[in-house]
Amino acid sequence: TAFTNEGGRAVLKDAAGLSLRVVVEAPGFARWAEQMDSAPGTLRVTLATGVAVEGRVTAVRGRRDVAGASVELVGEGHRKSAITNANGEYHFDDVSPGRVHVGVSHPDYASVEQDVVVVATGRADRPFEIDPIDLPDPGVVEGRVVDGAGNGVPGARVAIGSVDAVVPVAMLSPSSSVSTHPDGSFRI
Repeated sequence: TAFTNEGGRAVLKDAAGLSLRVVVEAPGFARWAEQMDSAPGTLRVTLATGVAVEGRVTAVRGRRDVAGASVELVGEGHRKSAITNANGEYHFDDVSPGRVHVGVSHPDYASVEQDVVVVATGRADRPFEIDPIDLPDPGVVEGRVVDGAGNGVPGARVAIGSVDAVVPVAMLSPSSSVSTHPDGSFRI
C-alpha cells in the first residue's frame, strides 16, 4: 500500500516486472483496478469522477417503504453495502460508471437481485437514481433429501442458491440455509 503525495505520485519499490493487481482509490473518484502480468516501471492512472447512486426499497407493489433492508452493490470487483432508512432510501458514493449488480434483502421479504448500468449524471450534486426495488412477500420451500434407495438423509445442508463446502456456524442463516431433519425433511 502506498499513498500519493501532493503531486499525485506514489512509489512501490521493487514492483516493476512483477505480476500484480494495482488498485487506486480516492474519495470523490471511481475506483480503478487492473491486473498486470508484468508491472511497468512507471504507471500513469487517470481517475474518473465517482458517481453518487441512490434508490428506494419498497414492498406491497410500491405502497410500503422498507426500512432496515440490506442493499449490496457490486461493480468493478468492489462491494459496497448500505441499510435503508425509515423511508426505504439508500445511498452510495464514488461508484464506478458501468454495469453493477444490486442485491436487496430483508428478513420479512424475499430477496431481489438485479443488474443496473450506472451512468454519470454530469453533476456532482445529482445522483444516479436506481428505479425503486420492490421486495415480494417471502415464500416457503419444503422438501426431503433422499439417497439412491429413497431413504431420508439426515443433516444434509440445503440452501437457496448454492451451498458452500464450509460455512462457519456464525454465518448460518436460518432463513436461507438449513440442515435436514432425521427423516431427511427440510423447510426454508
